[in-house]
Amino acid sequence: MNEMKTTAQLVDISIDNENFGSYLRKVRSLKNISLRQLAKELNITPAYLSDIENSNNKPPDKVLLMRIIELLEVSSYPQVKWNLYDLAAKARNDIPMDVKEYILNNIEILEVIRDIKEKEQTVSELRNLITK
Repeated sequence: MNEMKTTAQLVDISIDNENFGSYLRKVRSLKNISLRQLAKELNITPAYLSDIENSNNKPPDKVLLMRIIELLEVSSYPQVKWNLYDLAAKARNDIPMDVKEYILNNIEILEVIRDIKEKEQTVSELRNLITK
């Protein structure tokens, strides 16, 4: 029962007005993992993790972020994982790493994105095309 409550709370965390560090802290807290415990398992200092959570340091690189996702056991919660990717990318002024990898591995997607841009299609129009 407690696990179900935690799952619902994880999925319900809004990323509106959140940055990577504050979101990570909320997820870590809901998973009942201390900052020191997570830092130890990541083989980083608690001060470094604290700096990330307090936005005094940039979000971690791809390898460390994937390890954080693994250790927090949120891989089975796509929205939580995507939120971490999205907020990390936003802080780095970049594209989320999962999307970036997909685009780089499927170069035809660039043509589609450029077509969308040229035709100035809206998100609603695109969703309608996808669901047809």
